Amino acid sequence: MVEKVKKNVTILLRILSSCNSFLLSCLKKNLQINSTKSIFYAKVINKGNLKITINSSRIIKSNIFSDGNNNTIEFAEGVRIHNCKFIIIGSNCTIKIKGNRIIKNSKFELLDSNTSVVVGNNTGFNNNRILVAGLGNKIEIGNECIFAENAELWASDTHSILDVETNKRLNPDRPIIIENNVWICNRVLVMKGVTIGENSVIASGSIVTKDIDRNAIAAGIPATVIKRNIKWDIQRM
Repeated sequence: MVEKVKKNVTILLRILSSCNSFLLSCLKKNLQINSTKSIFYAKVINKGNLKITINSSRIIKSNIFSDGNNNTIEFAEGVRIHNCKFIIIGSNCTIKIKGNRIIKNSKFELLDSNTSVVVGNNTGFNNNRILVAGLGNKIEIGNECIFAENAELWASDTHSILDVETNKRLNPDRPIIIENNVWICNRVLVMKGVTIGENSVIASGSIVTKDIDRNAIAAGIPATVIKRNIKWDIQRM
């Protein structure tokens, strides 16, 4: 019974900096949660080895699932997360999220070993999906970015398309890089292998399949640059 609890743990609790020592004492071999001046109200299912670090943050009504070894999730200072899902299937995976702007109603999925998602300071999400698959693949998102409703990042097609004669895969997994101060409007789909330059805007409903320059507006299917030499501000000026 004890081994079953260690291997598949569900936790629903509120952690402050002064009251998490009892958790570490009984689950430290498989699940480690380090919390400093934070609120952590989440369901955690751990089927391997998982370390969660929470620093002066609020994680509310969220779900974390990890099936693999040496996985880490770090919520840096000022993170505010509400009703999100974090799914890791694989080992040596990393999710690192920095803080200040709210992240809500979103899903982060790492579906293979050695994958990672890194989110910069003051970047916000609202009903978004961030998916990484493929050994060693990654998504990196910079500071001061905004993701409007139903925008998604897919660093993999998640299935293989093969050449009939050679059996060679034709659609390899590739990373996505979103630089600082990028505005991703609603219903945008960013595909594998794309870099979006800083200060750019991706118009609603676009599908981004190729790199977008900095200081540009891109729109369409597939997205192309329709205006250059722009910048944007979250405030209506």
